[in-house]
Amino acid sequence: MDNLPNVCNKATTLADFLKAVTDLGHVAIGSRAWGGATSLSDYDYVLGVADVESLTQLARDAGRSVSPSLYYVSSYYVQFDDGVVNLVTACQADLEAWRAASAMMAHAPTSVRHDRDSRQLVFEALLAMLKKLPTR
Repeated sequence: MDNLPNVCNKATTLADFLKAVTDLGHVAIGSRAWGGATSLSDYDYVLGVADVESLTQLARDAGRSVSPSLYYVSSYYVQFDDGVVNLVTACQADLEAWRAASAMMAHAPTSVRHDRDSRQLVFEALLAMLKKLPTR
């Protein structure tokens, strides 16, 4: 867990954990990032593989439930009393595509951003196209 910021060496609360995620340079996705979230919406973040491994270990050490998510190939749900965090892993080469797709989604019409199915469809199409572009 050497790559975790010094500001958060425990993850006893959702706020502590979200601070650790934020400090690692995450890519926020989903309804909390683009609009349409409810009080029950989870927090979705994309990070590098090593960061996700460190965060899931941090959560386990704090006694939090960590379970695989079946939506993305390699992602995990971390359960807190007041919310769920979905950590999605991405290789370093793909992180910029995730970041760009998320930025584009922030400008999508409200009707797209606030409808779960539309939001997922448009985001996944953007992400697939951006991953095909040559990297610099």
